[in-house]
Amino acid sequence: MDEEYRTIEFPFDPVDGMSDTGPVEFVAEKPMNLNTFLTYLMSWSAYQTAKERGVELLTDVVVKDFESAWGGDGNVVKGVKFPVFLRIGKVRAEG
Repeated sequence: MDEEYRTIEFPFDPVDGMSDTGPVEFVAEKPMNLNTFLTYLMSWSAYQTAKERGVELLTDVVVKDFESAWGGDGNVVKGVKFPVFLRIGKVRAEG
């Protein structure tokens, strides 16, 4: 994600209307309460890997910090924004 897929091999041609294969960036937004947001964080592979190695990333202190940042009411629904990066291409014509 740090390099937004710029460094991966992507052996495709640009689709019609584009000059390159990207990455194309946009922001997705999903309404979530705090519990849903924390559940989302726990679905990340980095969280799961840490958990498997005996490390809890969402300690009570971290969760309390999230609660405070959320405004103190975890039931409040907020719009959580996610950057999305896409590489878009079509199969090269053989020739």
